[in-house]
Amino acid sequence: CIGEAKAAPPLAPTPEPQPAPAPGDNPELTALCRAAAQRALEVALDPAGWETTVDRGVESSHRPVPGSKWPLARGKMALPGGDDPKEMVKLVAAVYLGHTARKLFSPSYQQSGVVETCEDGELLWMAQHPNDFGHHHDMLLARSVSVVADEHVVIGAASIPKEFVSKSPDVPTGFTRKQMPLEGLHVAIRAAQDGSKEVVV
Repeated sequence: CIGEAKAAPPLAPTPEPQPAPAPGDNPELTALCRAAAQRALEVALDPAGWETTVDRGVESSHRPVPGSKWPLARGKMALPGGDDPKEMVKLVAAVYLGHTARKLFSPSYQQSGVVETCEDGELLWMAQHPNDFGHHHDMLLARSVSVVADEHVVIGAASIPKEFVSKSPDVPTGFTRKQMPLEGLHVAIRAAQDGSKEVVV
């Protein structure tokens, strides 16, 4: 093939990975994160008022929430601890926090990102796919992850109050804000009936 030689166009620079925001001094966000984790732990351990069914080893429970048409839901199951139950605890928590897992258990989920961090947690922005009417919704959540001796993990997230003002300029705009009262995960190691260790989620 004969033709006029042309210089190759310059390659576009590879974007630098964006580091997570450095922990900031935001006592209000810290308090909200701690409250979310504490509430998640209370719900996980509270035995009262639940209507429960069990199907294939998964315990599904719900109970009414005063003033809301939506009940509070809770699921529980036990996983084999294997040779290293502590590693299983870390794995379960990592999967729960991951983008891919979120898409599996929350079909409306589209994307998320940390826009601000604090002493005990982070401000998490989460967007949903447009609904049938083309409306775009998002949420701003105070989320905290608490780990005790690698054997006990509590993750709690809840919408921030409407009056809360983030110190970050990176909160996306153009969405209709939704509220999520509480979401969380509790993972712990316990002794199974056969004497082995199992991980309760």
